[in-house]
Amino acid sequence: MRTSSSHYREVYIFIAGGTPQIISETLFALAQQDPPVYAHEIIVITTVTGYRILKNTFLKSSVLADMRADYQLPPIPLVESSFIIPRSARGKLLDDVRTPEDNALIGESIFAVVRNKTSDPDTRIHCSLAGGRKTMSFYLGSAMQFFGRPQDRLYHVLVPEKYESRPDFFYPRPGNQSKGAVVELADLPFLRLRDKTILPETNFNELIAESQRAIDQAVFMPNLAVNLVHRTVDVGGRVFELEPSLLLIYTFFLLLKRTRCRHAGQERCHACHDCFVTLDVPGAPAALDKAAEIWRRIHKNRPFKAEDFMAAHKGGLGPELLRQYISKVNRRIREHISEEAVQAACVIRTLRTYGASRYGIAIDRRKILIT
Repeated sequence: MRTSSSHYREVYIFIAGGTPQIISETLFALAQQDPPVYAHEIIVITTVTGYRILKNTFLKSSVLADMRADYQLPPIPLVESSFIIPRSARGKLLDDVRTPEDNALIGESIFAVVRNKTSDPDTRIHCSLAGGRKTMSFYLGSAMQFFGRPQDRLYHVLVPEKYESRPDFFYPRPGNQSKGAVVELADLPFLRLRDKTILPETNFNELIAESQRAIDQAVFMPNLAVNLVHRTVDVGGRVFELEPSLLLIYTFFLLLKRTRCRHAGQERCHACHDCFVTLDVPGAPAALDKAAEIWRRIHKNRPFKAEDFMAAHKGGLGPELLRQYISKVNRRIREHISEEAVQAACVIRTLRTYGASRYGIAIDRRKILIT
């Protein structure tokens, strides 16, 4: 019996139903590689209909036992618990993929499995795109793009045409029984976004939207420059003025991108909101010194303005006043910036959470310049 030389725990993920041969063909092809790869765990995402076919093919027959005997393979860990059938919010098992709701359910299940299995650094994931409906293949490929690591692999199984339509062909049998049968795996390249953006714990559609915003911000976002003396904001060459009070609030939130960043080692901010704060942070008396410093720079030739500011707001800035200022700042930005992606990055955004909403600016901190 041969053993694998890999130090990884090898996890195979399949989407399968009406074509169970994909599983045995992939197992066979990986076992023939040099060095061979053998599964420590097998996961099959399927439907009720697909499960019946797969169970009869592999758990109630000798297909896998025969392949082990023919090629001296180690135990193949395809067992009852290997099968995952998505369950709706009402508890109903997914019978087939027919409706948009079915598609969404199978997609969420595929994403959850891939996310979970790639969270262990000691695993290596092997995914086969063939075997399920086209939408299932799309979801599996997308999940690998979001969560796949350098060691993970995505395959498509290739067999000679005359064997593709044979329901009794599961792997090349020794001797003349499967003459000319060669099973090959196309190792498919894919973009790996895992370390390029922060992936929120959310559903597929929201993950796509957040990632798109991160890409737009990273690739297309212009620089944002604030000139306190001239009281201007410059977004990629589009310059507009802000009144001193609005400029103060906007600058304060821009500075939070630097002072409250928890991921200074990352190249870009991506979809991170960890620097967002509740309004008691900029509104607290403890924040007045920083606000007074900004106010002093805005009124460069009138230093007494800072003292006046401190005296007027010695109890801090109230949340209602801050909300008014934030609303006015955002209105001015939208008046001068037409692109939605740039607007979304430059405005003071509200992140609604349980308890208290948090506020902040999404633009990458490296694109901010304050003079």
